[in-house]
Amino acid sequence: MINKILGNISKLILGFLIVSNLVSCQNKSQPKQISNSLGFYIQDSLTYYNGQKFNIVGPIKDFVDIIGKADRIVIDSSGGNTNKSWKWNKSGFYAFLNKRKKVEVYNLNIDNPKIEKEYNNIDEAVKVLGNFDEYKEDKIPLDIRKYHVWDKLGIEVYVTEKDEINCIYLHTLHYSKTKEISKEELENTDLVYNNAPKQEYKGMFTYNGHTVDFSKMGYDNWFKTVKGLNIEGESYEPPGDSKEWSRIISERNLSVEMLRDINELGSTDGFHVSEIGVVNAVKYIQISN
Repeated sequence: MINKILGNISKLILGFLIVSNLVSCQNKSQPKQISNSLGFYIQDSLTYYNGQKFNIVGPIKDFVDIIGKADRIVIDSSGGNTNKSWKWNKSGFYAFLNKRKKVEVYNLNIDNPKIEKEYNNIDEAVKVLGNFDEYKEDKIPLDIRKYHVWDKLGIEVYVTEKDEINCIYLHTLHYSKTKEISKEELENTDLVYNNAPKQEYKGMFTYNGHTVDFSKMGYDNWFKTVKGLNIEGESYEPPGDSKEWSRIISERNLSVEMLRDINELGSTDGFHVSEIGVVNAVKYIQISN
């Protein structure tokens, strides 16, 4: 009996030593600067948060174990409806059922807002325009979206139906800084405001050993970020005509995009420079597969 107990104890000790050795090997294989890092760290196409590695397409649970429970989970949806439209071939009129369940009519051949009109139903439109020639129904599939939101950290994670990470957003510039949002817009689930964190991301971000600290930069941080992360070259430019408006890091199984927001051009869609000063900043950082 005693020999059996001693044998079991020996097995437990051996198992503990094996696990300890594995953990030790893992820690040794991870560079010290990563283990001691804060915020998001990307090195050799691998992603870390506060020194702990996670899979960018892995279970959201693994990320939550590292960062802590989200402040809220937002679930919204789009689609699940049927788009209806009518067409009058000779006259060029076209009608569709809008979000208010009204029949909205305009002319495909004439660009004149004065002839655009809204009817309560298609029968009212037919009385004015005559019988239509074509009728079409398009069923839109239901799209349910789920977000884990860390309001105080400025982090939002969009997850798949299987509760796996689809995309991570670091909101480095809150939408209210540059634009006044109405109550209706905030409540509109088709827009992004309801799932945006209430505060900005003020942590660190490191790419291949180059670090920027958003807590120490103001709202003129675009060029500081690009230079600090060493992503100034052509290889980080997005395709098309938007080279000055974003930076893209494309690596094996990893994509990081940084969007720029600037108000120096005097845009009417938001606060002017004279009201809030110059904003030339990273709007958000998107990390995905």
